[in-house]
Amino acid sequence: MRYLALIIVIFSLWFFAGSFINDVKNDSISSLHKIILWPQLWVKGLISPALTQQQQKELQLENKNLKARLWQLEKTRPSTNSNIVSANIHSRYPFNDKSIISINVGKQAGINIDMVVTVKEGLLIGKVVKVFSRHSLVKTIFNPDWQLPIRIGEDEIESLLTGGSDLKVTLISKDKKLVDGARVFAASKDFPYGLTIGDLEILEPSSSAGVFHEAVVKVPYNLNELSNVQVLKKW
Repeated sequence: MRYLALIIVIFSLWFFAGSFINDVKNDSISSLHKIILWPQLWVKGLISPALTQQQQKELQLENKNLKARLWQLEKTRPSTNSNIVSANIHSRYPFNDKSIISINVGKQAGINIDMVVTVKEGLLIGKVVKVFSRHSLVKTIFNPDWQLPIRIGEDEIESLLTGGSDLKVTLISKDKKLVDGARVFAASKDFPYGLTIGDLEILEPSSSAGVFHEAVVKVPYNLNELSNVQVLKKW
């Protein structure tokens, strides 16, 4: 019985010792294998992150490109009304001349000379005077040469608008009763009747006697800050 127990103990020791030696052997082989492959793994470690970083840069660039294209499409998408063409105003910096503006639509968009240009469809700002393939020039109501028959307020008092940095209302007889803040609108056959220009501002009477009122028109926008307009192809 003692011999049997001794045999079992010896067998157990042999089994566990063999397993330990085998594990050590495997670990040694694994370590030796790692040492042999270390230069290759080191090179891969250098290349792989570089490729990943390059891919990230390409993805970031593509993302920026897609955002830029979406922004451009948003800015240049045509109006749902086929008779209205949305246009962006080209930058005039550092020259803030308000008499002529350039817009980014031309012959390719069906733009022609004398087409009416507005702000938000309801405010007259000028008309097209020159057309190129992809852009056009617009003469604005702030041009010193601009003159336009207009009417004022609910009584539709007739007058004449003269362009310039200040939009002057001229030839209003003093027997006409004007209301400060009255709407001023186009009354020329060359523009949609009733197209708003701005609001009347009556000036203080001058010391010299005259037969006409002195007034100007105030517009609800700053042309130097305006970035887009609309061209009326038909009205």
